[in-house]
Amino acid sequence: MPKIAGANIADHVAAQEEAIFVAATRLFAEHGVNHVGIATIAESVGLARSSLYRYFPTKSSIVHRWFATAMAPLTEQSLQIAQSSHPAQDRLAEWVGLQLDFLSDVDNQAMIRASLETDDMPDGQRQAIGRRHQDLYASLRQIIDRPGTGTDITQARVLVIAGVVRGIGELHRSGVPEDVARRELLRTCLLTAQV
Repeated sequence: MPKIAGANIADHVAAQEEAIFVAATRLFAEHGVNHVGIATIAESVGLARSSLYRYFPTKSSIVHRWFATAMAPLTEQSLQIAQSSHPAQDRLAEWVGLQLDFLSDVDNQAMIRASLETDDMPDGQRQAIGRRHQDLYASLRQIIDRPGTGTDITQARVLVIAGVVRGIGELHRSGVPEDVARRELLRTCLLTAQV
């Protein structure tokens, strides 16, 4: 019987899965998801290619887990901000700041690139990613929704703000200083939300 790394088989499986996940995400971040093969991932953790498939059947399943793992705390923190008792303008500023911090993080940038580049992701996984975005935007909707504002207008504002926030990467690439980019993005978001 082969040696297992853990107190029992469940611990061994969890440790192997985590080792594969960490190695794969590192390789995806360094080389791009489409330039890393399953064999390379397996080799980096000392597994046979066929053994890796027991843990992750495709590269997209690794990317999907990466996305879900990164988005869970962001969504939770965004919801906490939305549900706080602070004035809407302060909550929006805090929400936008949190999103900008997330999008400015190098590891999260790599995860986003990987999720966009993955060409073998099944529809179910893409839909799950879409639902995670919807959950995130629901917290923004809670912040900016005001009585008397139509649902369509609120939804349009949510999508505009989300798009503005995602523009932080383009501003960074264009050489706009961080403090200027954040200030202008927040100003635009506050104007859009009309809170």
